[in-house]
Amino acid sequence: MIRHSSLVMALLAVFASPVAAHEPMPPGTVFKPMEFEGAPVTERRFETLLDIVDKLIDLSEGSVAIRIANARYLEAGDKVILVTESGYEDDSVQGSQWRFLVQFKAAEGETTTGGWAIVEAGQRWRCYRGETPYVWQPRWCP
Repeated sequence: MIRHSSLVMALLAVFASPVAAHEPMPPGTVFKPMEFEGAPVTERRFETLLDIVDKLIDLSEGSVAIRIANARYLEAGDKVILVTESGYEDDSVQGSQWRFLVQFKAAEGETTTGGWAIVEAGQRWRCYRGETPYVWQPRWCP
């Protein structure tokens, strides 16, 4: 896994990018549902938003962009995290993308302590070849 300092640098890089800031946030329906260690990721809680990325995704090969946005169409305070990794040394996979819809859950009897709960989690890939090359798809590249 990568350290938080690398995640922070990736986060700063994406906010500096004019292209990423104007792309619409993709809906969860275009991602393959995600599991972690054989269990749905919705059963876990995380202290920070970056902990979700750090603990669930191995970002070790390509360049990374992280985008966090308010989920305005849901409950107040919900966030969407979009992580894009590209630049693999692979002749079939152009990039991978993960999307997490998260919600802060207060500890019982508290209003400010608690953790981030994952409501939805999914992954998709962009391939160099296949039926739909260069298009994000919810299945692994051929």
